[in-house]
Amino acid sequence: MFVKLRNSLIAAILALPGVYHAQAASDGVSEFFAGRSIVFVSPYDDDKYSKSIARHMVKYAPGNPSIRFRHMPGGRSRKIAAWLSSEAPRDGLIVAALLPDAIMAPLIGEGKSREISYDPLQFLFLGSANSSTLVCLSDRAAPVQDFGEALRTPLILGATRDGGMTRDMALALKNIIGARFTLVPGYKDVDQVIRALKHGEVQGLCGYGWSNFNAGRLDLIKNGQVNVLVQLALDPYEGLSSMKVPMIWEYVDDPEDKETLQLIATAQYLGRPFAAAPGVERKRLNALRVAFERTMRDVEFRADARRAGIEINPTTGDSVQKLVKKIFATPKPILNRARLARKAAG
Repeated sequence: MFVKLRNSLIAAILALPGVYHAQAASDGVSEFFAGRSIVFVSPYDDDKYSKSIARHMVKYAPGNPSIRFRHMPGGRSRKIAAWLSSEAPRDGLIVAALLPDAIMAPLIGEGKSREISYDPLQFLFLGSANSSTLVCLSDRAAPVQDFGEALRTPLILGATRDGGMTRDMALALKNIIGARFTLVPGYKDVDQVIRALKHGEVQGLCGYGWSNFNAGRLDLIKNGQVNVLVQLALDPYEGLSSMKVPMIWEYVDDPEDKETLQLIATAQYLGRPFAAAPGVERKRLNALRVAFERTMRDVEFRADARRAGIEINPTTGDSVQKLVKKIFATPKPILNRARLARKAAG
């Protein structure tokens, strides 16, 4: 009884702000980070997630380090992933902002994506700031106003030119369950797709993160310009369910089809993962993970996130690590189906 009580007290004390820093100091972690900069590397020049997290995360990093940012565009963060694997310093001073596509590309990517040499299983994840629920949208003037109609009636969808989920998810739904989508790729980014939707160039889009839409484009729903057809996620999102938006699983009967779509949806659960390079010392990784987790709970950070219009729904580094391991243990037949599902005809 006494031992249990003592252990509980110790756990409670270690959870208090500042105690971890004292422990880290005794391990030499504070001395290492002191006077140095933690560099956040992002595929986006104006990455609101990285900048908001970094500003608060350094408060919880031992040694009071400063922060710097590095912009590394290319391949929806695949360039960052390759650099993190082969060239980035292994000292714990690099935090890479990755996208799910970089993690999935070596597994089910097409063409050159499958030739990527890095192994996402080797990355050391600090956590994820948000998990994504993807949606399909249609214009109110489109012939499709619910997802069931999309299985019978053609719908013209816009998609970005560099791949990504607006392309891959639309193709997956077309190839796996027979959605009658005609895809118009080639848009620079999702903002261009949204503008095309507003101007009547396309009738909808699929694979768009609801958190992004919820942060800045709810006026399109309030003004009656667009309709949300379906949720694409493992579990329903409460806000969308309250709007009577159905889950994709209502339209999937075949077990293998469901497992294939679940693999793609599971990848989106990764959302906004942040990782350190392979080989970082365990005590430094632990310091970064603790700093990340405390940032996610920080009241000031949450307020900043709301002002920046970003949604925070965090996952711990250990949970992300286990999820990536689970994804890479997917049976080969399902991987092959997922790869083919994301492939355009002809």
